[in-house]
Amino acid sequence: MSDNDSSDEDEHDDKVKQVLVEIDKTKATVKQGIESAIIRGDKLDELDEKALMLSNESDAFNKSAKKLRRHFCLEQWKMIGCITFIVIILILVIWLIVSPPGSNDD
Repeated sequence: MSDNDSSDEDEHDDKVKQVLVEIDKTKATVKQGIESAIIRGDKLDELDEKALMLSNESDAFNKSAKKLRRHFCLEQWKMIGCITFIVIILILVIWLIVSPPGSNDD
């Protein structure tokens, strides 16, 4: 009978050891999963920061692009004004040369 009790006790010990091994494996798997989740979370935080920085930089770029567009538009209108003024002066000079005041060809 003691042989039988010893055998039952060995089986029970083996089952306990198997359960403990399974628990250790599960703990390792859970630990690895948690570490992976933390790493992913850190990467997501970095991506969020980069996205925010990119958004801020794009806003600054858009503002400077609008300012630059306005500047060159103003420059273009200045150039058009100068050319128009020069053309009017040239027309007046040519008109005065062709028919000077006081000369009556009538």
